[in-house]
Parts: sequence; C-alpha cells; structure tokens
Amino acid sequence: MSDSTTVYVCSYSEFDNLAHVPKGEISSVGITICQLNGTEMTRYSSVDNIPNPAYMTKNGDFLYVCSESILNNDRIYVYKINQKTTELELIQDVSSEGLSACYLHIANNKLFCINYWDSVISIFSLEETTGKLNLITKTSGNGIKLTRAMHLKDRHSECHTHSIEANRNGFLYVCDLGDDVMKVFKFDEEEEGSMKQVSEFKTGPESLAKNGFHGPRYTVFSKCGKFGYIVNEISNSVCVLQVSENGDLTRIQTVSSLPENEQTVKSTCGGINIHPSGQFVSVSNRGHDSIATFKISPTTGKLEGQVVTKTGGKTPRHFRFSDNGELMLVPNQDTDNVSIFRFDLESGEMQLKGLFEGVNSPNYVFM
Repeated sequence: MSDSTTVYVCSYSEFDNLAHVPKGEISSVGITICQLNGTEMTRYSSVDNIPNPAYMTKNGDFLYVCSESILNNDRIYVYKINQKTTELELIQDVSSEGLSACYLHIANNKLFCINYWDSVISIFSLEETTGKLNLITKTSGNGIKLTRAMHLKDRHSECHTHSIEANRNGFLYVCDLGDDVMKVFKFDEEEEGSMKQVSEFKTGPESLAKNGFHGPRYTVFSKCGKFGYIVNEISNSVCVLQVSENGDLTRIQTVSSLPENEQTVKSTCGGINIHPSGQFVSVSNRGHDSIATFKISPTTGKLEGQVVTKTGGKTPRHFRFSDNGELMLVPNQDTDNVSIFRFDLESGEMQLKGLFEGVNSPNYVFM
C-alpha cells in the first residue's frame, strides 16, 4: 500500500430521492476504495451501507461523508481510516439537520455542512482525537416545501445554498444558487454560535448571465487568501474576486469556461479546484464534458490562457488533483467511469492516460 495512493469514489445508489436526474447506472455500493499506482487504478474494496454519498472531506485519520436525499434528513458519516489497510471503520453517523446535503467544510475545529434542498447550514464541533461531531447550531433554512417537479422547472424560486468556505479573514462565504448570489456570513461563538449574514454579492455581470442567472456553485481561494474564484453553474463562467481584510468582495473578472467558438453548447459547470502549486484554476463543464484550466496571474489574480480538455466521458461533476499536482482524476457521472489525466505543470495541458471503468454513477473522488 505504501507505494500507491488510496482513492475513494462516491457513487449514487438511489436516483428517485435526488434533486437532479442522473443518467448512468445505479450503483450497488456507496463508496469504492481504489488504489492508484502511477496512472493505473484498481478496485480494492467497497462500502455498501451508505446511501448516495455525495461529498467527503478529511481531517487527520478521519473521513467525513454526507448522504444526499430530498426526502429525509441526510446523514454525516464519520469513518476512521485504517492507515495500514485503507479500510474505513464507521465510528459515528449524525443527522445533517437538513435535506440534500451536498458540501462539507472543516475550519477552526468545526465542520460546516450545507443542505441544498432546504438551505439549512449546520455547524458541528469536531473532536480531534475521536473524530466525532457535536451539533453547535443550524440556520432556519428556506422553510419552503418543494416537489422534485417544481424544482426541476425552476431552481430560482427560493434560496438553495450549495457550498461554504472560510477564508483567512474569519468570514464564511456561501454560494446560493437559488438566490443567485454569494452570501457572506460571520460566525459568532459568543452568541451561541450564531451565523449572521453581513453582505451578499452578484457573481457576474448581467451581460454574461444566462436567462438572467449565473448560479454560483463553489468557491476556492488563492493560497494568499487575497483572491477568490467562483464557478457559476448556469452561465458557465468563473468569477474572480479580490478579497479585502474586512471581508468585502470586488469582482475583477468573469471568464467563460467554454471555448470561444462553443459558447452556445448546452452545458453547466460542475466543480472547481486550485492546483496544488497555486498557479492554475480548473473547472468542469457538464454537457460540453470537459475540464477548463486557466493560469492565475501571480500579481493580479486574474485568469488567462484557457486550456479545455475533453474528459472522455459524460457529466464530470467533481474532480481532484493528486497531492503533487501531476495527476487529475475526473468522475464521469453518466458514463460510469473515472478519467485519469497527466497534468502538465508548466502549461496546464492534460493528457488522458486511461479510464477506470465499471464504477457506476460516480459523483465525487477523494485522494
């Protein structure tokens, strides 16, 4: 195991309780544990008693995974990783306190959970030695009762939080796809851990919106914390922000994630990641089925030199760089495979080295 990298792949095991409509094969397991040797990926074991795992994050020897359902309050599963065998031992599962949990973020010994369907943000204390979670507080959410049909017809009739990120200035940045804004919060521990919204921000100019919307989905920050990058799902764009010390945001650039000659392709953005070197930002295009990579200007934080690479599959939702930045893994949700790319550390160009087949409806990958 020491010469290989452990890869955890989340898969959808139920379709009828999702806010969206996958087109791949239903998975019989929730998590597939793989080993990556060079650019060769092999299946090692699986976890089958977790429904619709949709996102995971790690803290020390503990892996945190949330399920995704619009019908019942979701769960956050806490696993301890056996460093010798890479097997996962379930040590706790707790309610996410909301519906359609889709994002987990750890900062300052706390775990923040985003529930997309009802917009509940739940906050847990994190015990470092045991890995266990204890609920501190949660927001009230949107309070709206929806059906799947209503949501598929109009996702902007109410707020739908999609992600949350902390930055060095102590603010929390929440992408609200439904309200079509970035919302900025302060977490106040002295007032029983309350979340207070202090501002909100449009993530692109009106001229680049699609049907009037941008659809902010995820945010990443530069290593210096002075710049932020938001992937806009609806307008297929990346918004570049300058972040001030007081948490204020200034939009300094918005660029398309699609090639200039393919702007009318039916597509929506999925994930966003900063390369471990801090020199590139990459986003996924679902429909165009590609990864768009931009070089980051070290002085201005702006994006330049777009490189677009087809994934070799359909509907790349999330993706992940290896720790050294030499590889990228891309789960193709609707073709039941994972693309393995070699990433050029100078140009940002990617070379497809193989497809890991037979992992149904993969939606997230972690290594």
